[in-house]
Amino acid sequence: MEIDTELPKQRELEDRPLNPTDFHIIECSPKASIQIKSMDDTVGTSQPLHKRAIYPYELLRIGECFTVPLNAAKEGTLRNLTCRKNIMLEKKFIVVKHNNEDARCFEVARIA
Repeated sequence: MEIDTELPKQRELEDRPLNPTDFHIIECSPKASIQIKSMDDTVGTSQPLHKRAIYPYELLRIGECFTVPLNAAKEGTLRNLTCRKNIMLEKKFIVVKHNNEDARCFEVARIA
């Protein structure tokens, strides 16, 4: 009898807290890039991440994003956090929901 060891490993990964290094910073989607008015970055990305940070908002440049799987966060919580980061960091972020076969995730993009 063979025991499947993949399931417990996957469950361990889902149960552990998220870390900013878990997210890859990539170029934002066309849906988000439409809202970029200027590529001039007056604030920059020099602020260090807080020790309790979950998402890498501080590391994003204009036109970049990170994605969060739909099952990893509640939409309202992510939108609320993004709104607070807009104020705290004096930058502009948006949340775009992609719910199709190609991508089932929330995209958090910096647009200003």
